[in-house]
Amino acid sequence: MNKPQKVLLPWCFILFLQLGCKYKAGFTEESKEFSLSLHFKNNSKAIQITPTLKRIVKDEFFKIPNIKVIGSNLRNRADYVVKITLSDYRLTPESFRTDDSIVAKSYRARFVARMIVVEQSGGKEILDRNYSFTAASSDASGFEHQGDRQLQVSLSRDIGKRMSRDLIQSVR
Repeated sequence: MNKPQKVLLPWCFILFLQLGCKYKAGFTEESKEFSLSLHFKNNSKAIQITPTLKRIVKDEFFKIPNIKVIGSNLRNRADYVVKITLSDYRLTPESFRTDDSIVAKSYRARFVARMIVVEQSGGKEILDRNYSFTAASSDASGFEHQGDRQLQVSLSRDIGKRMSRDLIQSVR
C-alpha cells in the first residue's frame, strides 16, 4: 500500500462511521412513551393463578422501554387502562403412570383471557381481544412439585408476551 492510500484509508473509515452508521437499537423515533394501569379480574376456577399471572404479565410490560406501568390506585394518571379478565382455566391429565393409574404423569392446561385497553383521556376503547392459550407438562422434567405450577408459569409468560405485543401494535 502506498503512502496516499495509507492516509486516505483512516479518513474514509472515520467518514463512514460518522455519516453511514445511523442505526439505533430499540424503538423508532415515532414510538411514544405512555403509562398504563393494569387491572386483573379472575372469573375462572383457578384462583391460585392470579398472583403468578399478575407478576409475570407486569414483568412483560416492564420489559418494554416506552411503557410505564403505574399502580392500580393511580388509575386517573395513566394514559391507558388495561383490563385483563381471566375467564376459563382447565387442567386435564393427558397420561397416567404405569405403576399407578390414578396418578397423572402429564397434564394439559387451557386458559382463556380477554384484554380491553381504554384510552383514559377520551374513554375510547383501543383494543378488545380474546386469547386462548394451551400448555403441557410432564413429570419427566424432574420437578418435585409437579402439579400445575409449571403450566401456570408457562401460560402466564405466553399471555404477557402476546398481550404486550398487541398493546404496542395498537397504540402506535
